[in-house]
Amino acid sequence: PPARFLLQQRMHKACRMLASTRDPIHEIARAVGFDDEFYFSRCFRRHLGVPPREYRRACQLRGL
Repeated sequence: PPARFLLQQRMHKACRMLASTRDPIHEIARAVGFDDEFYFSRCFRRHLGVPPREYRRACQLRGL
């Protein structure tokens, strides 16, 4: 469905931003279309299995 596709696109963009920038998570949430950082975090965790902070930390450890 289109809504699921849009969410996937937002999550992919958020992943790229988390891995390649030091922007605060609330700014990344807004950049990918979420007004609420906490709702973004819940959606991110549901979609990827980890919260945005952990995802960012894992990317930094891997050197991405």
